[in-house]
Amino acid sequence: MRSIYFAFLRQKDHVIFIFALFLSLLILFSGDNTEIAELRIRFSRYFAFTKIPSVWVTSKRSLDLENSDLRNKNLQLKLLLESMRNLENDNLQLRSLLDFKRESHLNLLPAAVHGKGITTTLSSFIIDVGTNDGVAVNDPVVIADGVVGKTMHVGETTSIIQLISDPDFRLSVRIVPDGAIGILSWLGNNICEIREVPKSAKINVGDLVYTSSYSDIFPASLPVGRVSAIFDERGSFQKRLKIEMHYNIGILEYVFVILD
Repeated sequence: MRSIYFAFLRQKDHVIFIFALFLSLLILFSGDNTEIAELRIRFSRYFAFTKIPSVWVTSKRSLDLENSDLRNKNLQLKLLLESMRNLENDNLQLRSLLDFKRESHLNLLPAAVHGKGITTTLSSFIIDVGTNDGVAVNDPVVIADGVVGKTMHVGETTSIIQLISDPDFRLSVRIVPDGAIGILSWLGNNICEIREVPKSAKINVGDLVYTSSYSDIFPASLPVGRVSAIFDERGSFQKRLKIEMHYNIGILEYVFVILD
């Protein structure tokens, strides 16, 4: 405190001058006559540049807040749009399944896909139905567009499906209109291969492929896909076909289990 007091004594003339100047300006600008008003305008005009930094900072902060608010709203709108698209896809899938169930003569049990199977060596899905719903091992699993797979492990409330995309999955199929029979297996990227087709069979690109009546698991005439390429094997009495699936097996959310 003594050092502050002595410093004040040394600078008392400057302090008194600044105080007197401030008091004079306060008294000067508190008047209401015309001369003082004009002096205020001139003073404000000369010293307006001192407010520019504070105005710029305030404006920038306001813009930053506005941009942040717009980004948040943009993100919310994007999430809402994606949610609406997902609901639309769910609606289309459910409508297709409902139409298929109405038109089919099969005993169909609807099920929701809960995720992929836990085994890395098996291409599989987990569905939310099991023995409590009448599901048994080797029950076919389908959608309106075709074969999905078959039940492999069945619990009380959930089941694991071996998908048609599993490398060990095989399916007896028939090519229409020729009626030739072959064995279907998965290649990848929604493409399957049919082998053991007689070379004498009259098959064209675009012919439809269905399950045959030779399968012990799948009923006949379930859609599978469409012929996309034909290859004659040299030195063999057979030909090989490539089949394009009607649907993407990796994005299914709802399926049917064929009971009995």
